[in-house]
Amino acid sequence: MSQTDSPALKEFYEAQCRAHGHEPGIVQFPVPGLPTAVFVADDVDRAWDVLGPYLLHDAVMAASYRPHDDSVASITRADSVDALHDEGGPYRIFTADEATDYVRGGRPLPLHPLCGGIARRCLDLSRTRAPPPGVRISGPRVNFTTPSRRVASQDSHSAQDR
Repeated sequence: MSQTDSPALKEFYEAQCRAHGHEPGIVQFPVPGLPTAVFVADDVDRAWDVLGPYLLHDAVMAASYRPHDDSVASITRADSVDALHDEGGPYRIFTADEATDYVRGGRPLPLHPLCGGIARRCLDLSRTRAPPPGVRISGPRVNFTTPSRRVASQDSHSAQDR
């Protein structure tokens, strides 16, 4: 997935693939105004309270690498958690129903569970409560409102998933 919406980048990628004997693969470019880092939570306000400082740190660090370049889809100039939340920009937190509606609208759901390294609950919730239409994904079910422990379902999963 590209971070810039550049037709020239797509052309370059395709030309380089062919020059090296490969058919180009799928290329995904960001759509201006759509999020690039989505989290799914039962309680969006609580999730912003918990994840917001980490998301802001991620946003500020990413923006610091490109101080005068806003062509990158994930760049925001938000300087507070409230600003990050209110702008409706690259960082978003949806309820499971909002995530489902978003995907049903034909848009990809760019989950970013490792942002801050603490958002596993959001990833698990997106797998169990907001799967794409017609898809059942097995795995642990997680209650986001219990941040100190995971509440696993009857589904079996390996220690690697824990």
